[in-house]
Amino acid sequence: MEDKTAEEKFLAYVNDFIEDYKDHVKLIKNGEVLPQFLNKALGTYGSHSATLVGEYARLTGYITETKKQYQRFWDKAFMETRTRLQNEATSAKTISVKEIESACRAWNDEKYYEFQDAISGAEQKQSFIGDLIMFWKRQDSVLNNLSYNSRSEMRRCLRRIGRTV
Repeated sequence: MEDKTAEEKFLAYVNDFIEDYKDHVKLIKNGEVLPQFLNKALGTYGSHSATLVGEYARLTGYITETKKQYQRFWDKAFMETRTRLQNEATSAKTISVKEIESACRAWNDEKYYEFQDAISGAEQKQSFIGDLIMFWKRQDSVLNNLSYNSRSEMRRCLRRIGRTV
């Protein structure tokens, strides 16, 4: 079995999240907003907001920790590479930082790119969750407007049949 690319992993993550949330934003059936859908959306809004915020915070923590681990790895690998290059160089040759960095990446390519992929993948996910949080906040006003409209329509219907609200 082949490993998924970073892009494939990210797209799978996005698709899974969208599938999970699709039912929670579905309010219309046969061209009408059904009260049970609206009530479900209103009732679960807070828990879904908390889930999104929690996932954003989890990713933030993961990114911070992964960057710290990367920095520890890079500092050690850089120093080892510099020492190795200095030992191999003639005494008159000065080794540039760019040369050290290039050699360091080449000699530690697997671990270097593993860190880079982990960080960029998590940052993509975090950005996606941030966009979902913004969408979810806009969904709040949609739900409130629909709820208000629904109550107004119910009052109108009750008045027509002679009941007062």
